[in-house]
Amino acid sequence: MLTQKLAQFVLDTPTHAIPKNVIESARNAAIDTLGCALAGIHEPTSQIAARWSQQMGSKEQVGVWGHNFRASPSEAAFVNAISSHALDFDDVSPSFRGHPSTSLFPVAMAVAEETGAKGIDILAAYAIGLEVGCKIGRGLGTQHASKGGWHPTATIGVLAATAVAARLWGLNAQALSRAWGMAASQMGGLSANFGTMTKPFHAGHAARCAVMSAWMAREGYTANETIFEGKKNLFTTYAGEDGVDFSIALDQLASPWELLDPGLLVKRV
Repeated sequence: MLTQKLAQFVLDTPTHAIPKNVIESARNAAIDTLGCALAGIHEPTSQIAARWSQQMGSKEQVGVWGHNFRASPSEAAFVNAISSHALDFDDVSPSFRGHPSTSLFPVAMAVAEETGAKGIDILAAYAIGLEVGCKIGRGLGTQHASKGGWHPTATIGVLAATAVAARLWGLNAQALSRAWGMAASQMGGLSANFGTMTKPFHAGHAARCAVMSAWMAREGYTANETIFEGKKNLFTTYAGEDGVDFSIALDQLASPWELLDPGLLVKRV
């Protein structure tokens, strides 16, 4: 089963088995993302999102970067992801078809702060989440965005970030499979909104939905446990004609790691 195989990769890959240069690349991506977020906190899109999170009320658990309040992991991830994508200077992955770190890293930091995870565990979860997102991106193909009008930063981002949250919360394979089923029903983000505040909102929405999906599944919420296969699966719904067979993409998990080949493209100021 494809979903089960992917879930086992996310949850069973030992941190010590991830190559050192992959962890180093993850660290560099984290630094770049945080820099983009701190540069973006003064943008209206970040300021409005922060006011929303603060005024609507949420448990004061983890930090909201650059803002003088704390929030629940889902709300912190929401605001931090929007800040990361506010200026559109965050990194890009050719396989992911969009900006991966803007949702993955805020989710990793939010859940890790709540659980007390170590730095190495954050970087491992990020690297694995990126691997998942890139393989899904290969399965969806470029037409998912170019012809379908979807924004992969949001559509793929919610699935990849769900893997990050699930690993850091220690979900089992069944729970992660359910979390992906729930996350898949929250895939959204239309490229018609590019050029507006809603583009960075896509990243925040993906991050928040990922945290919620993993948490709900952990608590026993149910969803389709085979969202990547079978009738009316994610790929038959969202993929373009140039998408690759997802089973082939999964056979290439960590061979090589996406953080190394093709790696991330970092924008220069």
